[in-house]
Amino acid sequence: MNEKTREFQEIMKKNAANIQSPDYSGEFGETLGKPTHRPEVERTTPKSLKSMLDDTVVIDVQQNASEKVKGSVVVTSEGLDWLNGQKQDNNYVVVDDQPGESIAERVAQHMINRNFPYVTILDGGFSAWKDSGFPTEPRK
Repeated sequence: MNEKTREFQEIMKKNAANIQSPDYSGEFGETLGKPTHRPEVERTTPKSLKSMLDDTVVIDVQQNASEKVKGSVVVTSEGLDWLNGQKQDNNYVVVDDQPGESIAERVAQHMINRNFPYVTILDGGFSAWKDSGFPTEPRK
């Protein structure tokens, strides 16, 4: 594991310490006066991802795209069963290319809710990766 990866995991551990699940009560699971959302998912720059690519699982959730980050795993929001059997302590970066990266945000939140602590979103999405000149491959 390289130094950038260790730094990344330390930052994520500190952030995870501030996250608490709400207590639920009542017939419809009303919360007991506690926040019901998690903080915004951390972002990773293309340069940071490139530096820790060997220690990171890149999840591509783009829709209607012809290319992806080289070596990334294509996962649809309906195909999140793919997470079953994955190591929770891996580093994961979710890549989207929609304005606001809303699909990536939902997938990353889903992973965090399933106790995957090291999940971030590629800041600027696939276009930022490609514009940085980093390797891509056809998306099948």
